[in-house]
Amino acid sequence: MSATDESDLAGAYAGERIFLIGNGPSLAETPLDALQDEYTMAMNKIDLIYDAVDWRPDFYVCTHRLESVNSQLRRSIKLHERLEATHSFLDADLQGLVSEPDSEITFLHVNYMQDIQQPNPMNVDTATVRAAAKQWLKSYWSYDISQFVWAFHTMYVAAQLSLWMGFDQIYFVGTDLGHGKPVHMRINNGIDPISYKGRKFQYFRTAHQENKLISAIVNGLSTKFLLYVRKIGGINLILGPDKDHFDPSYQGQTIAENPDAELERSHVVIKRICEYEDVRVRNATLGGELEVYPRVSLHELLCNE
Repeated sequence: MSATDESDLAGAYAGERIFLIGNGPSLAETPLDALQDEYTMAMNKIDLIYDAVDWRPDFYVCTHRLESVNSQLRRSIKLHERLEATHSFLDADLQGLVSEPDSEITFLHVNYMQDIQQPNPMNVDTATVRAAAKQWLKSYWSYDISQFVWAFHTMYVAAQLSLWMGFDQIYFVGTDLGHGKPVHMRINNGIDPISYKGRKFQYFRTAHQENKLISAIVNGLSTKFLLYVRKIGGINLILGPDKDHFDPSYQGQTIAENPDAELERSHVVIKRICEYEDVRVRNATLGGELEVYPRVSLHELLCNE
């Protein structure tokens, strides 16, 4: 399939199931080789686990902007470009990183929710997302990826791709949640100043609505200070081994991490959309703290087939 032809994938997997592979710490204990005969979709720096397993994903997703792609992620993108059995979905902004235009790649036009100032699932509270009208949620979901996809987090993009390809069963694996407190969040109140991209009015309005003004001020000042230190010192503020992913070298704790509340909201939207579309969605992660979906045992799921 060419880099511009995605028509063969639309609806091609109707009636099938897919496992969406997150990069949480539980992945190191997950029997990925048992998924060899299943459809799987992985993302970002999943290749850090390849030395330990024979499994490789059928689909790979990376929707980072070019300016946020470090050398480690660049290697991951290039590696998946060379995997003949893996189809990659990449932000169109990353086309310059691809050296083989005839590779199994689909480039995506990505709409990033954090660029939108009006209320959207990324910048409102979880209760609002849970109670939101169906049409409002659907307005932040792409049913035709040839037009665009919405980026909340990479897993959010993966879920849109899965429904577009026709899968009617989705199982999450390695989606732990339970991230540690980001270094700039002196008080983990679920409102991350980083995600507001300098939109102070929106940030403090949300904090006021949720009665979290004091913690928002503390976190805002902490973030401003750390960003200043990074600017004058030229450092990335990575503070030791990464405990939020399956590999300690994955990323490290930085000031740009997102709190669990934001991640949870993206899963609430996924769950509600899947319910509307009659798609079965379950969490098969080994442990973790993602309780948005009903849980199923990965072992029983695979043994019953």
